[in-house]
Amino acid sequence: MKTKWLALPMALLILIPPFGLLGSPNGGTLLDKWIIEDVPFVSQETPYYCSYASKIIVLNYLGVDVTLKELLFLTGAAFSSGYVPILGSAMSGRFISLMMDSMNFASSLLGVEYEYWYPSDLDDYWGDYWTRIKENVTGDRPVIVGVDPYYLPYYSIFNLTEPRGAAHNLVVVGYDESNTYLLDPYAPFIDQTTGYIAVPIEDFRASTDSFIRAYEPIRDAFGPIGWVFSTFSEMGNPIPKPERIERAMMRNLGRLGGFRI
Repeated sequence: MKTKWLALPMALLILIPPFGLLGSPNGGTLLDKWIIEDVPFVSQETPYYCSYASKIIVLNYLGVDVTLKELLFLTGAAFSSGYVPILGSAMSGRFISLMMDSMNFASSLLGVEYEYWYPSDLDDYWGDYWTRIKENVTGDRPVIVGVDPYYLPYYSIFNLTEPRGAAHNLVVVGYDESNTYLLDPYAPFIDQTTGYIAVPIEDFRASTDSFIRAYEPIRDAFGPIGWVFSTFSEMGNPIPKPERIERAMMRNLGRLGGFRI
């Protein structure tokens, strides 16, 4: 994929970087400015599918032919409700379908690997977090991240006097000395550009601080879901669409019945 030096403010996109500190294309040197070109916008279509839409943004950027609705099916979003009694959880099926077993299953069908990272020290995470963002972006790898959107300036449309502790996924596609550049799948719902959105780094950090602390109890109760920081990497050829739909259907029917599949 092509890259260019960042000259003008771009738009808000959050992509999820891989687990490790991946090397940049400049011999490991982190540049002061970098933006990934041609990352496609994908709308979440409803108020609820930001995590899936962010994943489709990255997958489509990698050249994987998959739609939002297909990913919902492959991960069993509507079919995971049968898991709720087994888990003893009030979580909805769409949250359960984002757990690692479902994401790994869908990834295996699509010929990619899903990787995530979670900070070990919530009181001192930012340096490592921001370095991982820069490593992945300079390597032309968009990163899917979790944010509290009410810390992001362009959500001031809601006229909130204080943040509400909300949770949202979007994709990071660039950075410079002052800004993080994002693609936000919720943008059409708040009359924002579907291009890259420039957000001051201090506001982006505040949004991740709030999100990570709100997410911690979920992580502790159910294990990693990859909402904080994740991405995909290419592994091989995807399984043909008819076959992957058939495999997902068999798994979904089992999950709908409450079986651990």
